[in-house]
Amino acid sequence: MKMKKIFLQKKIFAILGYWGDGNLDTSREGYIGGISTAVFKEFDLTTFAERLLGTSMDNVIYESDSVDEASEQAVEIQVPHPSSEILEPIKKPIVNKAFEDFTKILSEWHYDKKSFTKAYQVRDEIKKFIFANISWQQEGVPLVSVQMVEKSSYDLVEIERQDKKVGKGLVLLKDDDETYQLLLAIGKSLYLGKKRVGNIEYASWDFEGATSSIRVVTSWLERNKNRFVDVVKAYNDTQKYPDYLKCSIIAEVYRGLLNGDYRINKISDLKTEFLLNDDISREKASLEGHSKEWIDLVNFIYTSDVALKNIDTTHRYFNLIQGNEKNAKRKIINYNSLDNVFRSLKNEGFDIVIDEIDSDVINGRNESIDYLKKILSKVVKAVSKEVEEGKELYRRTLDYFGFTDGTEIETEDIKDLLNEVIQFYRDTETYGVNISLRTNDAISLKNKSAEITKSLVNINVDTNGMSVMEKIILYSSNPMKIVKEFLNFLELVDKDNASVYSEMNLVKENLTRSGVWTDDVDPRFEQNKTEFERFMKLMEG
Repeated sequence: MKMKKIFLQKKIFAILGYWGDGNLDTSREGYIGGISTAVFKEFDLTTFAERLLGTSMDNVIYESDSVDEASEQAVEIQVPHPSSEILEPIKKPIVNKAFEDFTKILSEWHYDKKSFTKAYQVRDEIKKFIFANISWQQEGVPLVSVQMVEKSSYDLVEIERQDKKVGKGLVLLKDDDETYQLLLAIGKSLYLGKKRVGNIEYASWDFEGATSSIRVVTSWLERNKNRFVDVVKAYNDTQKYPDYLKCSIIAEVYRGLLNGDYRINKISDLKTEFLLNDDISREKASLEGHSKEWIDLVNFIYTSDVALKNIDTTHRYFNLIQGNEKNAKRKIINYNSLDNVFRSLKNEGFDIVIDEIDSDVINGRNESIDYLKKILSKVVKAVSKEVEEGKELYRRTLDYFGFTDGTEIETEDIKDLLNEVIQFYRDTETYGVNISLRTNDAISLKNKSAEITKSLVNINVDTNGMSVMEKIILYSSNPMKIVKEFLNFLELVDKDNASVYSEMNLVKENLTRSGVWTDDVDPRFEQNKTEFERFMKLMEG
């Protein structure tokens, strides 16, 4: 019973919205919303009409259906008569030449198998009728998919043997009796029911005999609706979701990880909520510390506004349209549906055989697919270079500690080394050596010892057997940045150490040559000499 009620509601909305004025005006006798009540009776909607009119359909007085203005005009022809009797003028209706030409073309197409010339007007009218009279969201088709087809250079329908744009239609209407009757009915609405508002002309169902034509087109759409639903939704029953949507979500996951937006440890930590972050959180991050190839890939991802367009595709796909607010800025996301798709892709490790996805004739569907293809074409090299650079950084760090390959560097090792550095700079300050003191930098790095250790652990992980996505997660937090900072600091300390050692050696040589480097001196000099030699030993190792 509920399904029947929904069906009747859809039928009423379709009739009033497409053929009528879109309202329930009953001021014109025998009409509802500009549509003859006979139409509602024809479609088994008598009860609806009677409740609205407040009377039985049997009591309704029907006015004659209006016709095109040209059809209403008449030419008076005076017939000569020998008598003095005045005769009534004979009225001869003016023929609708455009409709006559159309029916001639249609007849020759159907019966003589000729080309359908000037087919674009009728074809476009069929397209408008289909888009307007299918409840897309109720059929499980998001409006973003509908809009992609509407804006496409491909037509929704193609008429067999049409003379132009051959092969540029998504659904072929073959030459048969059903198509003939459809084209004839649409042609009547276009030529006999034509209306004009200012400079705009549009088809209508306000012409004599419109009821039967309405019945033809509505019954045709009901029989063929699934053909259009399938071609617009862009996936079959085994897929559940279109390829362009999957590519859009996967591309956003790559973007977020490569940009460092998602601080996670494994693929299973990725959450659906990440797709709902605001645009500000998607701005390009500082990439200092990453390899050149990684930085180049992220810069490509952020070329123009392609990243924001891509995530907008996902949002629009799951947007629940409220009323007629198709382009409202605020989106109400169907979270459950989004979560189902995201979880499905996550279970597959966000892996997709991109080369098996063919280019679509609908350009709008290709944008996210092409975007992901370009990311995947560069990501393997970028990640490989990142891992390679990370391994080299770890080897260089081992050298500073004097450790052999395979040794794990612990937090206490880092603290001990930095304590020695701190003491070195304090000694140089004590003995008045002229170098820039880096004590504060050493203390700052010492406070970050745990973070340095964690980063060293990440870049030392054996990545053999790991997927590209797992490697990206490993380096997504930019572990090389602080390791590079640590190594750059140790390099400066090395230079300072060499400079101080060289200066102290020079002082010692000068003192030796002057003969004052002996025990026969003031006792205070002996104390200074001892301190000096201790400092020199520090410099030597």
